[in-house]
Amino acid sequence: MMDVKYAKKEALTFIGFHKTIKQEEGYKECPAFWQKAYSERFSHLFQTQ
Repeated sequence: MMDVKYAKKEALTFIGFHKTIKQEEGYKECPAFWQKAYSERFSHLFQTQ
């Protein structure tokens, strides 16, 4: 049996992205969407000097 404990935490903020993609185009469009999001928004976070 698991020992479950509930703890009260401060509020969290979540962000997200969305794009409507047709099911038959998902294998192409979804990776392209995340590649663009990564290159425009996140790549600078992982650059090392």
